[in-house]
Amino acid sequence: MSDDLVSSFNALPRKPRAPIGRVSNEWYFDLRYVHLEPTPSHILFILHPQLQFAHVARLPLGVPNDSSGITFFPESGLEAAAEVSRTLLHIFININNLEWSDKPHINAVPPFAPWKLTTMDKTLAAAVGAEFKKLGVRAEELHKIGVSSPLLNRDSQAAFDILFQSIKSKTRIGDHNSFPISIPMSISFHNFNIAPSQPTLGFKGVAGLKEFELALQYARCIGNSRPPEGPDQPKGEGRAREEAFLIQERIRRKPEITVKNLADQGHPEDSLDYGMRLLLGLGCENNRRLGRSYLVKVLTSPQASDKLKSTVHALLINWYISASRKEVRGRYMFAAAHHANLAVRLGQRIVASELPASGEVLFFVKNTLEPFSRNHPEVPLFYKDVWKAFKLRAAHIAGATTKLEQKRFRNPLRYRCALVGCGVEADKGKMLSQCAGKCDADKKPSYCSKECQRADWANHKSFCMPGAPCSVIDSASSSTNSVPSKDGTIEVPVVNPNGSAGFLRSSNIEWALKFSHNFLKKFKMIFK
Repeated sequence: MSDDLVSSFNALPRKPRAPIGRVSNEWYFDLRYVHLEPTPSHILFILHPQLQFAHVARLPLGVPNDSSGITFFPESGLEAAAEVSRTLLHIFININNLEWSDKPHINAVPPFAPWKLTTMDKTLAAAVGAEFKKLGVRAEELHKIGVSSPLLNRDSQAAFDILFQSIKSKTRIGDHNSFPISIPMSISFHNFNIAPSQPTLGFKGVAGLKEFELALQYARCIGNSRPPEGPDQPKGEGRAREEAFLIQERIRRKPEITVKNLADQGHPEDSLDYGMRLLLGLGCENNRRLGRSYLVKVLTSPQASDKLKSTVHALLINWYISASRKEVRGRYMFAAAHHANLAVRLGQRIVASELPASGEVLFFVKNTLEPFSRNHPEVPLFYKDVWKAFKLRAAHIAGATTKLEQKRFRNPLRYRCALVGCGVEADKGKMLSQCAGKCDADKKPSYCSKECQRADWANHKSFCMPGAPCSVIDSASSSTNSVPSKDGTIEVPVVNPNGSAGFLRSSNIEWALKFSHNFLKKFKMIFK
């Protein structure tokens, strides 16, 4: 295919002057991300600045108009060069068969090759020039793509602004043409640095611990990205640690070469497995770009279930928003929102719940997408499924919190340890023990432990009789924002290393103790 393109392009007439208009045969191009739903994609924008001929081509080349271009998401000029170069050749070979902003004029001439090409991003310019040379493009002037001037950059953006209105009108959001939608800008690669994707490890120097922590990170990512399951399904840190051991065992059964071959053969579960290993550097070399490509294989596989695809869409959210430590650029944010929306849409097919969003999706919307939407009002319009799920979840939390606060207001003594300064609270009264003495039921103090009850006895002793007033000194209302759990939890106030206050939940402590027991058994570590 590439050889035919190059041969056809090399056969085109090429002169310093364009065959129409008596102007120079110099063209501008750039790469942009058009986030219009439901089929967002990168596009190649090409413009003749003097004649104002403009055209856009969706990438990758040949992607159907009713499909998104999620398979192509370059993070550098080098990654983009092959697809951009191939598309440029295709455009000039078919120049009079394509849709241009001034179609009648440009369709009146036979195809011709450009004398010179320029673009805004210097890394893309160098990479495309090198790719042309590698492909065998004969015109040496095209082996060195020029970097456009600031004036040309402004003119090209103005031309694209006009063209974008036409693009908008042809999408499903055409009825919202008056709605403010962010206009895509030319992508700059040269000033964007990708953050390392491998997590910082806490364990060092002990055999097996580094691998286990990576496996645990793998399990947490999968667990947070799965669509919500039934109420009887195990959740949380305990499940993640159990799955981490299973992941380690799977890596031993299926080393890298085995799982890669299975993924390349089209097995979606192995594509997910290998993609996660590549992203984490678990049993193989860490590779962010290749890891994403294997996750995308799951999304394009006809064998993948809705549950598996929903999980992968949610997993990819973090791939985009963690790309840089400094900022989340617009195209990364919109792409993450696209995946979040599809994760929820697929989740609706398999979860009998009005809240089909995973923890990863809800966390992203609350902490990243919702603040972003304040300056991009199209977000609720484009990503309706995930936005609805986020609002439903917020309403659910608000309702549950209100009910809990009302219960605590009616009987504050039942949800807080009576010992002054203890600060332990519970989301259900049964989690605390009450005094068994003769004091009135509505005045009985509650305690988180026998130690606190003994410590408070000197204060409560003279009040432990019928008709006596309440002995509780610290009866302040709860300061937590907890939502009641199924089985109830106790929350202990703690101060974080950064000085902020928080609460440690008993459910997490329980799982931590269970993990410690299993971990010591597995590695046979003996402490003397």
